Amino acid sequence: MINNSFEDLAQSLRILNEANMKFLAIVGVDRPEAVGNFESGFNSVLNAFHNLYDAMKKQDIRTINWYREPELCLILAIRNARHHNLANRIRTVFNYHVQNTKAPQEIQKHYWVDFQIPFEEEGGSYSQLPVSWYDINLLINLPQDKSKLSPNIKGILRNYVNADAFEDQAKQKGINEECIFINIIPLIIKAGNKIYPHIKDYITPYSIEAEHFCFHFSEIVPVDCNNQDNSIVNFFLPN
Repeated sequence: MINNSFEDLAQSLRILNEANMKFLAIVGVDRPEAVGNFESGFNSVLNAFHNLYDAMKKQDIRTINWYREPELCLILAIRNARHHNLANRIRTVFNYHVQNTKAPQEIQKHYWVDFQIPFEEEGGSYSQLPVSWYDINLLINLPQDKSKLSPNIKGILRNYVNADAFEDQAKQKGINEECIFINIIPLIIKAGNKIYPHIKDYITPYSIEAEHFCFHFSEIVPVDCNNQDNSIVNFFLPN
C-alpha cells in the first residue's frame, strides 16, 4: 500500500509541475484550463499525501504522528479543508483573484511569501503556487470540532511558516492580510522530506518519477521557512 501511495504521490507531483511549466503558454489562450490544470494537480498531490497517511495507518507504522509534525499536519489540514469545504477551500491565488475582482485583468496588489533554498543548494529554486494565507489562518482558528486540529498545533503551524514576520511585513507595506499568499510548493517538498525516512524501506520505485522523488526527498536539503524572499506583486490574469 505504501509503495503504491508513494507512486501516486510522485505522479501527482509530476502533473503539478507540468501544470506550472505549461501555464504561461496556456493562460493567454484559455485561462480556465490553465488554472484548472493547477487546481487539479494541487488536489491530486494533497490527496496523494492523505492516501500515504492512510496507508501508513493501515500498515501500523507508528514511527511518526502526522498531526504533531507541522510539515505534514499543514498538508493534511489543507487537504481536509478542501475536501470538507472549510475556510474557502484554501484558495490558490488564481481562484482568489477571479472571485475578488470585477474582471480577471483587474490588477490587485498582493504580498507573496516564498521560502528560500538553503545556501548549500544555492542556484536552485522551486516553482510557484501561491495559496491564500488568509484562508489557512482562518482554518487554523476554526473551532477544533471543525478544523480537527488540536489547540497546541495551531500555534506550531504559525511558527512553522514564521507567520508573525510576514504578517508584520505586509502590514508595514500597507497590504491587507487577505492579500497575503504563501508558496505551497516548497512546503509540499518539505513534507516529502519529513515523511520519506519513515517509508523508504517500503518503497521499490516503479517509475522514473518515483525514483526522482526518492532521491529528492532523501538528498535535497529542504527550505528554511525562516529564510524568506517576500515581495509585493501586482497580479492580474487574462480575461
